[in-house]
Amino acid sequence: MPRVISYTPAWLSRPAPGFDLFNAPTKTQAPTTSSPNEYRGPNKTLARRGREVFTVVGNELRWADLGHLKDEWEEQAHITKSQSRSKYGGQSLPVGANQNSSDSARYKVLKVPVHNQIRQLVVSPREDYLAIITSHTIHVALIPDSSHLTASETPVIKPRTFQLGPTAHVLEQSPIASVLWHPLGVRGSCLVTIAKDATVRLWELSRENRYSFDEPTLAVDLKKLANATSYEADFKASKYGTNKTFSPDNVEMEVAAACFGGSGGNDEHGWSSMTLWVAMTEGDIYALCPLLPTKWQPTSTLIPSLSTSVVTKTAAMKSDSNSTEKDRISTEQQYQWFQDIDEQIPLGLNDEEFFEAKEVYTRPTCLGPIPRLQGPFAIDPDVDMFGEIADLYVVAAKPDDDNLMFDEELEDNEQYEGLPVAVICLLMSSGLVHVCLDLDGVEGQWLPLNQPSHSVQSEELLPSLLLVEKVQLFSASDPANQSCPTFSPDAHSRHALLVTHDTGVYYLSFSSWITWLDNEFRAASAPGSSFRLDVLLETLKTLVERPITISPDQRQDFRPSGTSAVLSMKDPNLGYFALTTSNGHPYAASLDISDADLFLEAASTSLYQPFAPTQSVDRALAINTAPESRAPYQPSDVFWEPSSFSDSLKKTVPQRDQDLLKDEVKLSPATLELLNQAHAVLGKKTLELNNAAGDLFTRSDRLVTEMSSQIRRVIMMQEQLEKVIGADQEAEQTTSELMEKKLHRIRNRQEELGQRHDALRRKLEGFGGRPIGLKEQAWQAEVDGIQDSVDIAKTRQDDEDAPASEDRSLMGRYEEVKKLADELIRQGHEASEDLGQQNGDTANGEEVSRDDPNIKVPPSLQKAKVAEVEAMLERESELVEATTEKLTRLRMQALSTSDLF
Repeated sequence: MPRVISYTPAWLSRPAPGFDLFNAPTKTQAPTTSSPNEYRGPNKTLARRGREVFTVVGNELRWADLGHLKDEWEEQAHITKSQSRSKYGGQSLPVGANQNSSDSARYKVLKVPVHNQIRQLVVSPREDYLAIITSHTIHVALIPDSSHLTASETPVIKPRTFQLGPTAHVLEQSPIASVLWHPLGVRGSCLVTIAKDATVRLWELSRENRYSFDEPTLAVDLKKLANATSYEADFKASKYGTNKTFSPDNVEMEVAAACFGGSGGNDEHGWSSMTLWVAMTEGDIYALCPLLPTKWQPTSTLIPSLSTSVVTKTAAMKSDSNSTEKDRISTEQQYQWFQDIDEQIPLGLNDEEFFEAKEVYTRPTCLGPIPRLQGPFAIDPDVDMFGEIADLYVVAAKPDDDNLMFDEELEDNEQYEGLPVAVICLLMSSGLVHVCLDLDGVEGQWLPLNQPSHSVQSEELLPSLLLVEKVQLFSASDPANQSCPTFSPDAHSRHALLVTHDTGVYYLSFSSWITWLDNEFRAASAPGSSFRLDVLLETLKTLVERPITISPDQRQDFRPSGTSAVLSMKDPNLGYFALTTSNGHPYAASLDISDADLFLEAASTSLYQPFAPTQSVDRALAINTAPESRAPYQPSDVFWEPSSFSDSLKKTVPQRDQDLLKDEVKLSPATLELLNQAHAVLGKKTLELNNAAGDLFTRSDRLVTEMSSQIRRVIMMQEQLEKVIGADQEAEQTTSELMEKKLHRIRNRQEELGQRHDALRRKLEGFGGRPIGLKEQAWQAEVDGIQDSVDIAKTRQDDEDAPASEDRSLMGRYEEVKKLADELIRQGHEASEDLGQQNGDTANGEEVSRDDPNIKVPPSLQKAKVAEVEAMLERESELVEATTEKLTRLRMQALSTSDLF
């Protein structure tokens, strides 16, 4: 679950400029609308572009950058704290005390020609359009560049604004239920509006063509489309001024909410982003697929996903002899429709934002542009809805990874997370959330071009949704239940969503069972999969948390603003952040989430006991003892409102007694009456101040009581720990006595270890017989000395360090003998050469070479010298071998003797 790090930060609290962004000024002009109780639709007065937010205060549209507000506040707080101590005698000045009036102009006001109360703000996918929705009208404004936020210009900006549908969305027409940007629109400029009377209009906007804001390119009445049998029927939306008659469908098909089945991402099935889901207040759910504009822009996986789905279904239908006529016609229509797309040559569109080329396709013309209305979907098992549907949210199914990877262009794509089926969530006005699965999947279906014959018509089975879970968020008896709860997507995971209500913000996550269910779907052919799937569907639970709580004393019914749908954002500067507003006050929570801990925390930290495997005791104790985060105290607005005593008194005092307010106080009945009236006015104001101060005192007293309780719990835990370790018996002793006892225990322990060591040594000595004697020790020392003298490596190292005259080791003598032998051989050769020169033949006057083989050396001299050298070499060699062999034996005996000891 997302762990709440902190609640509303200081840069969004008084007196920071971030608070002024959401707070209404003292004198506000009320919107020219009727009572706010008549509006029961969603309140989405918060929208964002990155970390820039758009909010509605009163009926004023404001625009600011939360990152700039945070940075400026932290910088101002640092400067204030560093300067306040030297300026005020070492005492800290309250943060914000030296802010000038320019700090309140940290936001820009977008002046738009909207006179009714703004109810919704919706930003386009490319973040260049802003749809401004009231109860009956829609305006589309071009969002200015972000540089205007930091430019030193007027705080009021007039963006270029267009009214959408001057004859379609007006006060005389049906109220607006939902406004959605089509996820496949070219450059995100396709808008879909759904009215309460089940009229769906598709607008393809262009800032160069003003007519595109006047008339929709596609308009359909779902009540007529539900009863149509062919494309020849008239199911277009009624024009302005057309007389309308009452029909039971006007009640049964009153739209509560609508949403697309996908957001246009690569991790979604091809049919998802072009499927419009519509929920009626009475509980019926319909789907319109495919709903496409004239020009549409697919994602990288949409065409391959559709190709896989359509081709596979067509091949299976040809080999299935039990298929119905309706299924064969639907499959042929899908194949014909996709073949039209496959034969197109897409138009290239350079995307300046992502620096890549996009492909734009044209809507197929082989079939009608308006698809068949699928539904109503039956919920299996049939349950009581417990109220009216307030909102609808769909988690798109992922594409088929195994069949999708056959394309060479998609070989490097990662495995997508999620389920191969869509998850549909229905939010009821009673606080109940129905979580359903669309096991069959919604695919494209069209009406036949001509009226079908009666022989082809047959009774159709309604599609169904599998109900897997019901989650109760808040009590239906809550007085705040009169508001309309709404869904909001989560910025961290597409398998999580947020629910906003006047009681607070609720967090729902399906990640705890999405992975398990996906594994079961993958192993559907394995033995026992049906049993495991049934058990999992019966026991799976959604993780539910409440990161933001709005207490009843913070809800003020006299203000018409209400609680806005929460915004979830992830920004490097702001972090994982949730923001909502209620009655002019911002409520925020900084969240931290770990994907690894999300599943493990599901069983312990949720208010709704989710399903998870058994956890260890250490894990449960760690979660149960975690500190509970508390929302900071928000001072009452009474402390900040300027005094209106004089104005109220002037309105209360009659005109004839107005002069008494300027004269001196005189004892008279008129003065007494004036004092009574002033007391009544002042008493009302002081009562509000007393209540606000009493609330602060109550909170402070409760904080002291809770702190005392925590201290007592810590003392009790310390006493229990002392009993376990025995420290309670030593509490009455002095520190010196405790140190002496500890030192005594250490000495006893040392003596005990020494005794154990001696016993072990004696035991080892018993294995080798009697103890070693002095002669044996001397003999061992001698063996070690011989070993050192014979060690070749050590001897060579000593030979390098010591002089040649002092080298008397065995290897030294051996080297010396080798040198003597070489010297003798050299001298023998020289003597032989000298003798040959003396006895040479010089009779013919020719010089005889010293190497002449005819020169004769006396055999006796030659043999004597060679025998002497060989004898010396043989003697030295035998000496070295004998010494080495003896040393080896002594070494082995020394090692065996040392092992015994």
